[in-house]
Amino acid sequence: MRKVLSPTLSVNAKSYMWGEDLFKIAKHCEKVAVETGLTVEIQVNYCDIRKVKELCPHLVIFAQYCDDIDAGNMMGGITAGMLKEAGADGVVINHAGSRPITLHQMVNITRRAKEAGLKTNICVDNAIEAAMVAHLHPTCIVVEQNDKIGTDQIASEEYIEETIAAIRAIDKDVLIAQGAGIRTGADCYRNIKLGAFGGGGASGIFKSEDPIATIDEYVQNGILKAREDFGVKELYTLDD
Repeated sequence: MRKVLSPTLSVNAKSYMWGEDLFKIAKHCEKVAVETGLTVEIQVNYCDIRKVKELCPHLVIFAQYCDDIDAGNMMGGITAGMLKEAGADGVVINHAGSRPITLHQMVNITRRAKEAGLKTNICVDNAIEAAMVAHLHPTCIVVEQNDKIGTDQIASEEYIEETIAAIRAIDKDVLIAQGAGIRTGADCYRNIKLGAFGGGGASGIFKSEDPIATIDEYVQNGILKAREDFGVKELYTLDD
């Protein structure tokens, strides 16, 4: 059993990087996890899940998408069972940068993922969506304003407080992440201080001149500082 602890570091490769280049980043994240004891979550494309799992046994691996299908005759379809068998620990659902899904599909994908033994991170844009999604009781609700994704603009404190209150009115235990616009360790620290269980980034890391150096800056000035100031909490466990 692996314990997932807060504060966590999240590294989202999106479609910025894959293959050997991604494996270098993943192995550095593995080194960070082993040397610091931090939980490091990495989101990678389907093709690289199995290899990252083999190279980096200490990382928590999330797939970036799942189709609303069971095993069958759909060409190119991605089922929750495929992701689990490939080595994914969880799946990201409803990200603004992914293929759009309906509310009906979101409900089904969440159910299918849970049945397959995957953790579920559902993305929302605002407090209304956050409250709706809280009724699905996912592992985590990722709150990020769509128009700030990929920018250097982070959410206001008022937005964070509003979305957290909307979620907590429905589900007092679901994990909450705050994303979009994160560029520094200080951004990670600030979001954790305001109620997020961790911090990290996608474009802030992978579009930087040196992604490994950026990850280290997030760790030293954000995640580790938050751990020192706010302590450690066990979030859930994963079966090996």
